[in-house]
Amino acid sequence: MGEENDLGRREYTGKPGDTAPVGHAQSAGPPRRFFRSIEGMRGIAALMILLYHVGVYSGQVGSSMWNQSGNTLGAAVLANAEAGLPIFFLLSGMLLYRPFVTAALTDTAPPAPRPYLWRRALRILPAFWVLAVASLLLLARPTLHGVWDVVRPLLLLHIYQQDVLPAGMGQTWSLAVEVSFYALLPLFSVACTRWARRAGDTAARARRVLWVLLTVAVLSAGWTVLSHLPRMGDYPFIYLWLPEYLTYFAAGMAVATLSVCLQLGVRVWEPYRWLMAHPGTSWVLATAAFVCACTPLGTPHTIDYPSVPQALLTKLWFLLISALLVAPLTATAAPRSPVHTFLGSRPVQFCGRISYGVFLWHLFVLDGYYAWSHTPQGTADFVPLLGLVLVASLAAATLSFYAVERPVMRLRPRLGRAPVTRSTPVVPGAAAAAAPANEPG
Repeated sequence: MGEENDLGRREYTGKPGDTAPVGHAQSAGPPRRFFRSIEGMRGIAALMILLYHVGVYSGQVGSSMWNQSGNTLGAAVLANAEAGLPIFFLLSGMLLYRPFVTAALTDTAPPAPRPYLWRRALRILPAFWVLAVASLLLLARPTLHGVWDVVRPLLLLHIYQQDVLPAGMGQTWSLAVEVSFYALLPLFSVACTRWARRAGDTAARARRVLWVLLTVAVLSAGWTVLSHLPRMGDYPFIYLWLPEYLTYFAAGMAVATLSVCLQLGVRVWEPYRWLMAHPGTSWVLATAAFVCACTPLGTPHTIDYPSVPQALLTKLWFLLISALLVAPLTATAAPRSPVHTFLGSRPVQFCGRISYGVFLWHLFVLDGYYAWSHTPQGTADFVPLLGLVLVASLAAATLSFYAVERPVMRLRPRLGRAPVTRSTPVVPGAAAAAAPANEPG
């Protein structure tokens, strides 16, 4: 969502797509790499979330709460487009944990907490605050009854109280989840690194990390069981807390661990290496998982609160889809393939660049349309509504990027000890051994 391939110390400010030379003059930190394919994947994920919400707001996805019968065929596809959100969570886990697990496996220093938190704040908060002010002033004013109703969403605390998501900001519950993950990651990494370094060799350390992450995923599934018990009611606010989604973050962190192992030449899990060499096949498998989720093998394609089995099944399908889409993109050097070419194309790269703005503004456009047109919820025609939301969201996201996000990025060298350009650290001297060629583009 807000992660930007931007972790690590200030060093490389070259063209995106390049790998900085070891020993770059700006810093003694590690060389850096810009993952172009991940940038493109972020754009696809943002458009999937937009598609899902247009499907819900147009009545294509059924809802007993809004008396929507839904469209039998369209609902299956549109409801599962929500997999875009787990893709964002998995990307966050992969990109943000990579420098921490690199430190754990190579006995190097992890990212310093203060610059890391500054980078996260600079990436997330300025653009979000612009949206929040616009939503509170233009859409949510009738629901504001005191100072706390204003301060709570500005501080991303609106997921810790029942039914207080302001109009135009309903999707930002997931942003609050991301921020929770950002805050806890350094603490988790300290404990996990200490445990991993008790092992003698790199492969044993990686296995320890992976076992910890598997445990985290299992505990997250347990939280899902708890939050979907009938006695909890529909959409209890604990459903919006970080533990519900740790499975996806843990999967991304596991992919980061395997990516570092691949770069170091350590064999930990052979299927991951195979996916690196066959990105097209991995995407075919992801498509097959998506199709299965759209059939009766998936859950009921509505927005009604699911039962425990339905929630667990949805989590399984979304995990498979997101992992198979993202995993082949995470090697520091990747084979040339149609997947990488597509994700590295200019239109997809542009969507990835402005994806955070698309995520922020599309629900503001949807809520604004229904509020200002006085159209009953769920009655708008899908195609015209999709066109309106897509065009308006892309325009707002472009303005957000050039007027807010990019200017704020100039503060990163000073406050976050990172280059203005987006990149992530790679292991010095090991990049050439990861795969036969760099990503195209």
